[in-house]
Amino acid sequence: MGRIDVQKISDDIRAELKEKMMKLENKPTLAIILVGDDPASVKYVESKGIIMREMGAGYQSYVLPEQTTEKELLDLIEKLNSDDSVHGILVQLPLPNKEIDEEKIVKAILPSKDVDGFNEGGAPPCTALGIMKIFEKIGYKLEGRKVAVLGTNITIGEPIVPLLKNEGVEVLNLDTDDSNKIKEELFKFEPQAIVSAMDIKGLVSASDLPESVEVFMDGGAIRELQEDGKYKSFGDFNHEEYDILDNRNIKYTYRVKGVGIMILTMLAYNLLERYEVSQKK
Repeated sequence: MGRIDVQKISDDIRAELKEKMMKLENKPTLAIILVGDDPASVKYVESKGIIMREMGAGYQSYVLPEQTTEKELLDLIEKLNSDDSVHGILVQLPLPNKEIDEEKIVKAILPSKDVDGFNEGGAPPCTALGIMKIFEKIGYKLEGRKVAVLGTNITIGEPIVPLLKNEGVEVLNLDTDDSNKIKEELFKFEPQAIVSAMDIKGLVSASDLPESVEVFMDGGAIRELQEDGKYKSFGDFNHEEYDILDNRNIKYTYRVKGVGIMILTMLAYNLLERYEVSQKK
């Protein structure tokens, strides 16, 4: 199979979500809070709004000045927590005011409305869930297999471990940027699949992958400024060795149009799931 067509997987899931949402009398509604006017954050928030509307979801945007205090932000979250018409709440991070405790802000969101997956009892983090969906959509049976997870970040490394274990997977979780150590542990463990989330360009090479490897999910996200002034994206895998993965028939996500495509799709997925939970109360 080689390179996984993540774009098609994402498009198919979005079509499924849109069909479900369009049939609902009351639309699942997402409230996004943005503090400040950082161009990258503004653009990202706008893209989230576009996706929500395309899939038939409700969308509320709260743009607050950079000088917004922690109390003002907590008051808004409390108001949204109490609003039954809002089913998901998301605070765009990072916050420009470093005096605000981001963890305190995130934890103030009710788990029942947590679409980012930062609170216990909330939805799974979008990127980790997206990788699980990719496994599912390519028809890869996880039960009884060994999966190595590289990294322990809060978006992939940490949350994907319990998701994998729930599928009957034996998991090895490594947190080292020593490529020799990674290779040594991988050859010892002999995983059938690897999920990499280290955000280190070219950390893993084809020679680091034992013959047991069938799938490589690259969750690394590195953007480098090129001489022409444009940015180029890379993953944890050595981008010059994709042909080796093809020759070994290893299924893999590419450095562009890869795992990252799933983030906004899973945000909509989590919103619908949070909505469905609210309707059962």
